[in-house]
Amino acid sequence: MIVSKITSKGQVTIPKKVRDFLNVDAAGKIEFTLLEDGKVMVTSRQTSATALFGILKHRKPDRTVSIEDMDEAVRERRRKKLISFDRKLQKAFPDFVSGGKPADSSSH
Repeated sequence: MIVSKITSKGQVTIPKKVRDFLNVDAAGKIEFTLLEDGKVMVTSRQTSATALFGILKHRKPDRTVSIEDMDEAVRERRRKKLISFDRKLQKAFPDFVSGGKPADSSSH
């Protein structure tokens, strides 16, 4: 488990191992997402130019999409991204267990 201390000004130093994992440096930005289960997801806000390729394709949609459908698609994308991030986190930090409890080797 990696621990950081909060200063009296509310600042936290992001440990090097975490900065390397998120691929951020002193000029980088991170995003904190509050999850319903009381956890916080930390992700990098950097987007590579190749990730944006094709984002502005001009094509006519096959059908009209409702706001509800868009919201659901966003929720599903976030869910998949969270699962992917969780797998990366578990691979990079195999001893990391939420809440600071010892890892249960039978659950891997």
